[in-house]
Amino acid sequence: MAIHNQGTITVSNGSSIVIGDGTTWTSDMFGGQFMCAGMSEAILRVDGPGAIALGRPWAGDVITDAAYQIEYRNDRSPLVDAIKEAMGAIAPHIKVTQ
Repeated sequence: MAIHNQGTITVSNGSSIVIGDGTTWTSDMFGGQFMCAGMSEAILRVDGPGAIALGRPWAGDVITDAAYQIEYRNDRSPLVDAIKEAMGAIAPHIKVTQ
């Protein structure tokens, strides 16, 4: 299990989009857990080094320039790759709220 916490994040209540500042998010984090302010949500999509989409809209308060943590598997096993590929195939069909 790898942990990433570089940079800070901003996320709004009811939005699935997390914006990072100084973050270096990669596709390896897809399917991982985003954690901030005592809450945790699955990462549905990595849109780039500074944007991710959560599996559900953020239910917490608006958070600006906050510390966060992402836990994800980076062992690159064939099973993990197959799961990530399957999740990637269905991700475009899931509604993401902004």
